[in-house]
Amino acid sequence: MEEILNRAADHIYDLISGINKNRRLSVGHAHMVTMLTGLNPGTEKEELLRNYYTDKIKKVIIVLLAALFLIAASYFSSKNGSRIEHEAKLIRHDYGENSYSKQLTAVTGESEYDIDVTVKERIYSKEQTKELFERLSPELEKIILGENESLDHVTSDLNIVSRVEGYPFTLRWESRDYAVIHEDGTIVKDEVSDMGTDAQLICILTYEDSSFEKSFMIRIYPEKISPLQEEKNSIIASIQKNQEETKTDEYLTLPKEVGEKQITWKEAEKPTTAIMAILSLITVIGIWWGMDNDLAGKYEKRDQSLRLEYSEFVSKLQLLISSGMTLRPAFERMGADYRSALKEGHDKKYVYEELLVCLKRLKEGASEAEVYTMFGDRCGQITYKKLMTLLTQNLRKGTGKIVSALSYETKAAFEEQKHIAKRMGDEAQTKLLFPMIIMLSIVMIIIMIPAYFSFGA
Repeated sequence: MEEILNRAADHIYDLISGINKNRRLSVGHAHMVTMLTGLNPGTEKEELLRNYYTDKIKKVIIVLLAALFLIAASYFSSKNGSRIEHEAKLIRHDYGENSYSKQLTAVTGESEYDIDVTVKERIYSKEQTKELFERLSPELEKIILGENESLDHVTSDLNIVSRVEGYPFTLRWESRDYAVIHEDGTIVKDEVSDMGTDAQLICILTYEDSSFEKSFMIRIYPEKISPLQEEKNSIIASIQKNQEETKTDEYLTLPKEVGEKQITWKEAEKPTTAIMAILSLITVIGIWWGMDNDLAGKYEKRDQSLRLEYSEFVSKLQLLISSGMTLRPAFERMGADYRSALKEGHDKKYVYEELLVCLKRLKEGASEAEVYTMFGDRCGQITYKKLMTLLTQNLRKGTGKIVSALSYETKAAFEEQKHIAKRMGDEAQTKLLFPMIIMLSIVMIIIMIPAYFSFGA
């Protein structure tokens, strides 16, 4: 798998490189090259770019493959997990397995309606006391309201339920004014007066041998609804009727027609695929931007390390020159000492890594002046450029002036290191300021809350 990813990433990188081959190097891309070569001295630019971008591309491919897998799994899960069987039926849960809801779309000709259907479990028995009824009674009024604001002003069908989640009661409804409202909560629109019509609904709650009764006084007002809404209400009423008639059956049969129109059922579409696609895109952008940001952070730490390493580097160079060495043997001795330190397990230092690159160029035949200039440019720090310029100018003037110049530069380097250390300390204190404020706030809360309650007592 990893080999396939590597090949795919290499192929994509080659395609992108081929497209951009004749284009001018952008400022951002040039800075990317500078950072990569600075963090990896001695490695070829093309190799660094290829490794960096192929690593990026591999991560993006992995994210996209994972996203495709999740989207496909979600799609097939929604298809295979559908409970709509042939002949428009929803499978009921067995006893004690609770009810479940489905978002369905009813298709009648050219019209589609989104309808929430609750498939209740097959009836089972539990213990019940009068306290459960007293607890449920005030909740029932809120439950049956449906889209209405109160029972004193009812304009749409009530939400009549036969079960309430969390309670074992079976609810049966009776209408004392059947000409105006039916037991299922359906309002007979033609019988409602413009001034409002009073009606009474009785809810009978049964549990084994126990029976409780709850009365609801309702005032119904007419409501003008569109033909589409009326058709949807008819479908919902048919579902509720079938719910009551088939509550002991294995299936809840959905209505097949409304009026003269045939109904076909399908599950309502969920935005899962779109959400996954958006999240995948955000992840890809985050990876692409995050790797660039991480590279910039590493390059900034590299610059800081070079600033801190300068005083040691220049003092060591001064010591070797003062002992009688010329520039090139001094640099070779510093490189050999650094290689020995690495073998002993010491940490890598960027200034000496750049020094090793320069020594390699010297062995390949490059002139000292050219190599020293390259060293200053690769380090990228003003102090290193200044030092290399000094060394280049004094190549033909003897070691005396170099020693005095290096002595002065060493003193200046240690002074600069003190300033850097002080600045880093100030930055650390600033970063600790916010956590200290939080800790102070917590301490004040711990002290003040008990004090407040003690005064109240």
